[in-house]
Amino acid sequence: MLIATGGLWTASVLAEFIAHLGAHQAPPTAPQLRHLLWVSGQIMAASAVPPGWRVFAFPAVRSTPLRWWSRILLIASLLVLGLLVVFLDTLDH
Repeated sequence: MLIATGGLWTASVLAEFIAHLGAHQAPPTAPQLRHLLWVSGQIMAASAVPPGWRVFAFPAVRSTPLRWWSRILLIASLLVLGLLVVFLDTLDH
């Protein structure tokens, strides 16, 4: 997943750079390059969502006033949803 995300980010940066060259017939200035990198960084942030669920969801479920079997069901549901996201992301590539 890390290789796929890095490849998507690299392709995004390269595409933005080439589009800027085509539109302005000049390389981006330093502020424009920083903006280009920031916008392309959203791909990296989006890839962190499935692992982030584990970090935030499990402690949140533990602190709920649900019965123990409800907590287990909720954690299992979150796990299945996370695996579904990873599976669909893998199918997309």
